[in-house]
Amino acid sequence: GVADDHSFIVAIDTVQDDEIFALGIAREFINRIQKLRKAAGLIPSDKIKVFFKKIDGEDETVMKAIECHTQDIQQKLDCPLFANTEVPAEEVLITSAEDEINDVKFMFTLTRA
Repeated sequence: GVADDHSFIVAIDTVQDDEIFALGIAREFINRIQKLRKAAGLIPSDKIKVFFKKIDGEDETVMKAIECHTQDIQQKLDCPLFANTEVPAEEVLITSAEDEINDVKFMFTLTRA
């Protein structure tokens, strides 16, 4: 967009680059896990593990964005992430739910750490 107030002109590049897209996906991922934690009645100090896998959707850039920002996501959520991994039988299940990020459907499972 361009704005003009007769003393100067401001032009803003509104094109979303790959890094901005990836950061947005990471933020959405964190948001989904925080909502699951809240729905399960967990408090921030409860230690969890997050298992997730893509169950539908064609957009590979969403998974790549999550993979690229795994360390940052783990740090913000204070828990380990396990992608495309079956939940081991010995894990203590807290909750499990399907949700979408950018038209890609995931299965999220929270277990006790």
